[in-house]
Parts: sequence; structure tokens; C-alpha cells
Amino acid sequence: MPIKNSIIESQLTSFSNEQQISSETESERFEKFSIYSCERGYLKSGIDPFNAHLEGEEFGIDGVAILVNGELVDNLDQFDSGFPISNVEFHFFQTKSSNSFDTGETLKFFSAIVNFFIENYDAPTEQMLNLFKIKNYIYENSGDMNENPQIKLFYITTGTYQSPVDIEREISTIKERLSETNLFSEISVEMIGASLLQDRYRNTNKAVTAEIEFSNNVVLPTIESIEDAYIGYLDAQEIIKLTSTDGKKINPTVFYDNIRDYDPESDINKSISEALDKGEGSLFVFRNNGITVVAKDLKRTGNRFPITDYQIVNGCQTSHILFNNSEKITNTSVPFRLIKCTDDKDISSIIVGTNLQNPVKKEQFWSLTPFMKNFEEYCSSLEEPKRIYFERRENQYRGSDIEKVRIITPVNLLKSVTSVLFFEGNRSGRSYASIRKEYSPKLFMDAHEVSIYHMSAYCFYRLEYLWRNNKIDSKYKIYRFIILTSIGRILTNSKKLLEMSNKEGKQIALRVTNYISDDDRLKILVDKVNKRIEKIVEENIDSANNARDLIRNEEINKKITDSISKISSPDISKY
Repeated sequence: MPIKNSIIESQLTSFSNEQQISSETESERFEKFSIYSCERGYLKSGIDPFNAHLEGEEFGIDGVAILVNGELVDNLDQFDSGFPISNVEFHFFQTKSSNSFDTGETLKFFSAIVNFFIENYDAPTEQMLNLFKIKNYIYENSGDMNENPQIKLFYITTGTYQSPVDIEREISTIKERLSETNLFSEISVEMIGASLLQDRYRNTNKAVTAEIEFSNNVVLPTIESIEDAYIGYLDAQEIIKLTSTDGKKINPTVFYDNIRDYDPESDINKSISEALDKGEGSLFVFRNNGITVVAKDLKRTGNRFPITDYQIVNGCQTSHILFNNSEKITNTSVPFRLIKCTDDKDISSIIVGTNLQNPVKKEQFWSLTPFMKNFEEYCSSLEEPKRIYFERRENQYRGSDIEKVRIITPVNLLKSVTSVLFFEGNRSGRSYASIRKEYSPKLFMDAHEVSIYHMSAYCFYRLEYLWRNNKIDSKYKIYRFIILTSIGRILTNSKKLLEMSNKEGKQIALRVTNYISDDDRLKILVDKVNKRIEKIVEENIDSANNARDLIRNEEINKKITDSISKISSPDISKY
């Protein structure tokens, strides 16, 4: 049904242009727009909402996001020794572009969710079967959970929700049914109409803001790029304002390091929580190193400080402990530094300086290294269509008019490099932490040629572009990293560019980049790869394995590699 709300129609157009998905149907674009607005503009999850969208005709559900420790999990390979399960959230979405809330459609949505959590669930699609297996794995390995998972349901239309009696009754019923399973610590249901959806989309481009009372401060000397700086101590309740959304949930976007880096099981964190339990909050200011906040903008009116676009660059553990013990922090003060700085170089030096005093792993500073800065500058300096943007710092390009699909995160960079340069696409689906641990000694060296890394990230972007514009069937997305490995093997003749001289590696990388910049050339190559992958999967699939399970098998991957090796490499010497 055509969208009748002119504001949402305009927002959808803007969103479609940013994400380069204008060739999709309006209904498909609205589904992704709605998920994006909720995940980024409201939940502040930081995940890629496109990976939460369901591509098939699933009964009653348009999107599912399973978050474990703040990271979107969409395949079982992500559960490995480097990925403990401590915090889990399930997000379900149903969207309708109509301007009404239909009781029958609402009931379908709720029924589909209940079915998902029953033992004998009959998955309507392979994508839902995969999500069902992930759900089962989480509950079967839930020993380290801090609490039962949270579940959040979002039913979205372009109308106005007026709390009709029949739908409110169904909401009460679904909450009761889910509560009776004893699987969840928190259950929420939101009926989202046009006005709320508009606001949530606007919030995706808004810088995070907060206002704190900071009376116990001393003004610090400033330098050219640091306009204002203060040091002192802050009431712990003011920290809650900085670290959470309305005091209800930790806001992961304000932390430089991903929220999953918080370790609730560490002995130090446990001892701090125990001290608060004993009423020793008054000693906190003497025992804790405190929190450092860097803001792009701040103003001062007396002792009130409105701050905008800020990051908590040091104090992730402290912030989480205070939030988790918010009812026990009366008369608790925290050492605090507040810095206004707009220069990314100096922000990076502050991050390094404040964290090197703590036991932080070296690889956590990858994005601050000279190589990463050079890589970022190289990527953004290229002419269209080869320009991409490396997001060294989270939300770095928020509010810009850059096409969002061109923004490459550190996670996607690492997985594309693992796939395209190391030919390890079958392993790239694992958790970011696990891949980072294995490959950190081999990557992002200052002497490495940046164009080689750009080539691998550009492959990732170009493949995503083809999917978003329906030039490749979305059913092949489950083979994403194997396809990337195949592209790397075919176009480089299986040469490992990082093991070559920079001159030779650069020459090949530039030719590969030129070759795949053409839609038709890349599509022909990807189609050849997909046919071979699909043929091997069809020959080996049985009732015990679906395609996602199969491609994790080493023997099957060898068959795929052998088959791909028979595809003749195009002559890229002229590109």
C-alpha cells in the first residue's frame, strides 16, 4: 500500500538515497527504514539494521535482531571461545505502510513470535531456521548470563495509535504468554505510529546530548585544539545521565569501546559492586580512577554543563557498575574530567593516554594507529565511484550526507580483509573478537600498502551495493564471505597481496578495484561464483543440514574452493 504520510515519504526517500536502495519496492524500503529508525534512533544498538531484515516472506515478521553482548548475531560461527554469552536481547519487527493498526495483522505478528520460542517450531524459511538455532544455542549455553534475555516487539505503521481495546487486549495476552515461558527478564511491546517513527528516524542523525550538574570542578589549562577542560568530581547520579537513555538502558553509542568489552565477571568489577552493596559508596571517589568525557561541544551556565556529541573515552567499567547499581549510589562521587575537543588527532591521543594506564589490549587501539589514519584519508580522497569512508570512530559520520552504504566499520574491514586477502571467508563469520585475536599480528602494519586494504573493503561495499539494488538475489547473502574470498582468489590469481612487495601488491589491487567498479563485470563474476556454490550445496544438503550449516563444513568448503579455482581469471592487466 502506498505511503500516505508526506513526511515519512520524504524521510524514506532520503534514507533510500543514503543507503543506495532506491531500486527496491517501497514496501521493502519501508521495512528497512523502520528497523533502521528503531535500532539506530531509539535503541542506539549500533548494529547494521540491514542484517536484521528478513528477506523472505516470513509469516507475520519483517525483522529479527538477536544481540549478544551488544553484537548482532546472525550465524552460529560467532559463538566461539572468544564470545561468552552474558547479555542477550531479542528484537522483533513487523511493519505496515498503511495508516491503520489492524488487529488481525497484530495477532499474526504476536503468534509468529510465540511460535518462534516453542520447542517444535516449524521454520517457514531457512533464514528463520538459522535464527531459531541461534536462539536454541543461547538458551542451551546460558550459564554465564547476567539475567534472562530481554525481548522487544515493535509493530510499526504510518498511522496514529489510539489504544483500541481489542489490540490492547492482544498486547496483554502476548505479554502473559511470553512471561509464562520464564525465558525473559523483560518484555516490551511498542505500537509505533507515524509521529514516533518520524522522531526516531530524525534521532539517527542527531548527536548524543546530555546536561549535567558539575559543581566540584577546576578549570584546566587549554591548548589550541582543546577549547575547554575541567577536572573534579561528580555525583554518581550525574554519570547515569551521561551513560544511559533516560536512565533505563546503557547507551552503547557513548562508549568508544563496544559495550561488550564490559566484563561483569572480572574480580575487580565484582569487588566494586560488593563495596556498593555494603554501603561504601562514600569511598568510591578514593578508590576509582574515574571517568573521562570528550565532547565536540559544551557550554557552561553556572555549574550546569550541556554537552553534545560526546564519548566516554575512559571509564567503561565504572560506568556500567554505577548504572547496574543505580539504587545504591547515594552519597557516591566519581573522579571526572570533561574536555571539549574537535580535533580527531588529539581525541585519539586522549583515548590512548587515558587507557594505557589500564590493562587494555593493544589491538583495541587499531583505529588510532598511523596506518588506520592513513587508510581513512586514502579511502575518502579517492574519486567516485571508488571512494569509501572508513569509520575509525563510532558515529564519526553521523549527520553527514554521505551514502551510508559507503561507510566501512572496523568490523567489516577486518572481515573483508580476512576474506579477500587471506581467502578465509569460511571463517569470517565468527565473532569480531575471535578474528581480531587471530589476525592482529598480521594486519594493519604501518609499512603496509593502504590501497590493498582499500581493495578488500571496496569489494565488500560493491557486493553490498549489488544486493541493495537487486542486481543479485538476496538468497546468496548467507555466502557473503565465501563470495568475497572467491572474488579475491579469481581476480588476484590466488596471490596473497600482503606477502608481495608494496609495489606489486598495489598494482594488482588497483587493477582489481578498477575491474569491480563496473556493475556488469562484477555481476557476471558473482553470478558464476554463486552458481558453483549453489551446485555444491544442493549436491550435499540433506535433512540434517541447511545451507548455513553446510558452508561451515571444512570438506564442503574445500569442494567450493576447488570448484571456484576452475573459473578462469579475467585479464585485468588493462584496467
